[in-house]
Amino acid sequence: DKRAEMKDTRAEMKDKMGEMRGEMKEMQKEKVAERREDRIRNHFVKVFHRLDAAVERLMKLGVRIESRIAKLEAEGVNVAKAKTSLADAKVKIDAAKAAVANAKTVIEGILATLPANLSAPTTPTRVAENLKAAREAVQKAIEVIKTAHKALVLTITDIKKGKNTMKKATTTAATATTP
Repeated sequence: DKRAEMKDTRAEMKDKMGEMRGEMKEMQKEKVAERREDRIRNHFVKVFHRLDAAVERLMKLGVRIESRIAKLEAEGVNVAKAKTSLADAKVKIDAAKAAVANAKTVIEGILATLPANLSAPTTPTRVAENLKAAREAVQKAIEVIKTAHKALVLTITDIKKGKNTMKKATTTAATATTP
């Protein structure tokens, strides 16, 4: 009689321990999923901070170049080519802004579905597919930013060429030195 009670008690305890282990495993999985989501979210926040800063720097550089062109034009330097280059660069900077905004939209959509994806049974493939799409959007934005930067560099080169063509060579008389 006591043996049967002890057996029943052990079986109940074993069942309870099994349930507790299962609950602990689920809690652990949830914690891991939350940490993964936080890491992914923080990574993209940093990426967008960098991309926004890069676009902002390009815009500031464009303003500085524009003021330099105006100053040179006031001095009588031919800056027509530099003006067209700057207009092209501004279009490319606007395209960079749009690409960054598009990447943000793509990634915000992915991040909105992240908690559901992390708890799904096929998590690794879904998350990997979503992160691949996010990486592609970010890479496209980076390429557009690089293109805008190259356009600004070309504008600066055009300014330097225009500046150098207006300089007149002056000759100085040779002076004889006596030892």
